[in-house]
Amino acid sequence: MQKQLKRLESQQQSVALGSQQFALRLAENIEALDQRIEAETKSRDAADRKLAESVMSLLVARTALAPTPVPRQVPDTNQPEADDRVYTVAKGDTLSAIALAFNTSVATIKERNSLESNLIIIGQKLYIPELIP
Repeated sequence: MQKQLKRLESQQQSVALGSQQFALRLAENIEALDQRIEAETKSRDAADRKLAESVMSLLVARTALAPTPVPRQVPDTNQPEADDRVYTVAKGDTLSAIALAFNTSVATIKERNSLESNLIIIGQKLYIPELIP
């Protein structure tokens, strides 16, 4: 009986030692995995930064190499006719108000001045045709 008791105690110590060794190996493996993940994350972050810098360099180079657009010279085909009045657009003016003031239509002013929209700009010269009664 004594022998069996000694043997059981020995096995118990062996199991306890084995459990400690297993726990120690497990902790070492977890730490090693953590270090690998951290190293890979740093490597990936560095690669991402390098890629972002490369893309920005390409965009800057592309912008620098892009030709500067040359402003198109649009000939002023609107010349006053003999019976035209010249009106300079003032702040608050609208084509409707100008047409009403000169007893004409918005369409007539737009056609005479080659306007595609109702947008007018302060200081813009508009030719207002004289209406024949």
